[in-house]
Amino acid sequence: MSQARKIASLLSIIIAIFAYFYFVSYKNTVLLSKTSIASIQTKVQPVDYEELKMNEENKRIKESSSNFTQTTKIKKLQPINSEEMKTNKSSKQINFLSIPQAMFIHMGKAGGGNIDDQVKNKWRLHVDKIHPKITNGYPKPLLNKQAIWISLRDPVDRFLSAFYWRLIIFCDRKGDKRKISNINAYKYPKEYCRTGWNKSKEYYTLFHHYDRDANNLAAAVCASYNTKNETAIQDIQNIGHVGKGQMITDWIPLKGANSTDNNTKYLKPDINIFPIVLEHPFDLVAQVDDAVEWTYNITHFEELDKFKKRQQMAKAVTHDNPQGNDDDNNSGNTDHSSSTHKKSLTKINEACMTRFYSSEYDELQKIKDKFCHTATCHDAIKSILLRQRNRLSLLD
Repeated sequence: MSQARKIASLLSIIIAIFAYFYFVSYKNTVLLSKTSIASIQTKVQPVDYEELKMNEENKRIKESSSNFTQTTKIKKLQPINSEEMKTNKSSKQINFLSIPQAMFIHMGKAGGGNIDDQVKNKWRLHVDKIHPKITNGYPKPLLNKQAIWISLRDPVDRFLSAFYWRLIIFCDRKGDKRKISNINAYKYPKEYCRTGWNKSKEYYTLFHHYDRDANNLAAAVCASYNTKNETAIQDIQNIGHVGKGQMITDWIPLKGANSTDNNTKYLKPDINIFPIVLEHPFDLVAQVDDAVEWTYNITHFEELDKFKKRQQMAKAVTHDNPQGNDDDNNSGNTDHSSSTHKKSLTKINEACMTRFYSSEYDELQKIKDKFCHTATCHDAIKSILLRQRNRLSLLD
């Protein structure tokens, strides 16, 4: 028994020791866990997103400032043209449209290129044209046309412009460095020129007979009134844009029912004509706008609501107010112009050419009285006729 008690007491002691150490170990573990959790809770703070965003912005500004000081060339921001944006957006919604009821008689060197440009790019319209001279079977192309436009200008100004324009487009046999292209010469005369000196009467008229000076031709016309030598008058017929078939008097059937010409059978007695006059200081672009609106009132070439949108789009487009002191050039294209090469005529030569073109001025008077639909047309032609009278007074 005593031996049994001793063993029991020993086991009790061992269990007590084991329990003690187990308790101490458990207590330390719990204490360590609490300490770790507290430590973690202290270190891990909730994210302040506003502060983070601000820090990032400050960093970006700092980097941007650093880059700015190293930049040698700064691109300026261009101002936004709200009108241009409005126009570009609306123009995409307007269909390009042809007006089959209309025809444009494009008289050479009278602003026709500018008129074409405005109709196409500003109004997004196309009007068939006859240019630069009467075609075979004229006036059949005008058959059943409800609206006819015609570009007009002072005949002497047309002559002067045509002389130097034609002079520009020909290749000079004396060392012209431009490329040869009979097509591109008309569009890009600074880079290209056309040949034809070996067979062209026009080339010899411009370069040789009158030595590249319109004054020489005008003086010969003056002399012809006394000598009865019509060589100079015949030479004028060789010049493009003002030669045979390219003058107002060549379009006599436009007089309609009042003409005795047999060709008037192709035209309606009540033919509608809208003159567009290149004359300083009258706005050519505004006249084009008037021509389009006049044509719509006659032909109604599209539904009214669509035309109003087209009209609104066109009115929003700004322009440089081309006037009669400009040459017959496409808008913005100074290549198609003789203005930089043109020499002025002397006063007496101007007067002689005005007398030579007396029938042209007579036609302008008739057009003013019968076909002008606006005060601009009336006043522009009146200005031309007043200049005619002043020039002729020098010959009295």
